[in-house]
Amino acid sequence: MTEVEQEVLEYSVTVRATDGEPSTLWSSVVLCLQVLDVNDNAPVFAEARYSARLPEKNAAGALVPRVRAWDADWGQNARVRYRLGEGRVWGAPLSSYVSLEAETGALYALRSFDYEEVREVGLWVRAEDGGAPALSSNVSVRLVIVDENDNAPQVLYPPAAPVVPV
Repeated sequence: MTEVEQEVLEYSVTVRATDGEPSTLWSSVVLCLQVLDVNDNAPVFAEARYSARLPEKNAAGALVPRVRAWDADWGQNARVRYRLGEGRVWGAPLSSYVSLEAETGALYALRSFDYEEVREVGLWVRAEDGGAPALSSNVSVRLVIVDENDNAPQVLYPPAAPVVPV
């Protein structure tokens, strides 16, 4: 018997039995075998880590990066959904800064970032397959906020002389 190929979902096997006598009586039957997938592969991300640059004062709702993972299983076991990991940015939940579309892996900025407040956001995304039990993988995502010239210069020295009324 040869190994079963994952890509072939159904096999037809003919079994033939003979009596071993010179008259050679025989009978045969065709068996239809369906191959079922075992959830033995966790999702694999397209990249080992993701990094994106986002200009400060970005529009809320801006697409940041999109993470992608695939699963070598098939059917329900290969369906991948994404979930944002827990975290905090300046004491606020990470989920108040970015959102993740579970079906596509698209990350969106929920608010405008200010370089003077937040220069970098680190987070992780989990990809989970549809198997039972489900298998999963994590990937890190780094968002670098790019500074823009949005602040007027200030004179620091010499200090302004006090105005003396005459």
